[in-house]
Amino acid sequence: MDINILEKTGELGYRVGEKHGGKGVANFVLKLLLKNVCEEKKITRIYAKTAFINIASQKVLTKNGFQYIGTSKEKVAMSKKELSFLHYKWTKNP
Repeated sequence: MDINILEKTGELGYRVGEKHGGKGVANFVLKLLLKNVCEEKKITRIYAKTAFINIASQKVLTKNGFQYIGTSKEKVAMSKKELSFLHYKWTKNP
């Protein structure tokens, strides 16, 4: 995660290997990360994005309090496909 201490924001990125997918790894690590950055770094907002076709990642983000904020208009070529990205934001509760 990239952290901007001055703005108290972060940008999240992660990838789980295929053989570890569906085992709750991303969910577990994200819960720990959110706890850590909130307590130690005083982060108040975190942004994340995931490919439109990555339903598992969308579920991980929403399960951990991220809210959908929009879809990229531009498409990115990945794995011989043109993909759009969904953007999410997490905001610390006061």
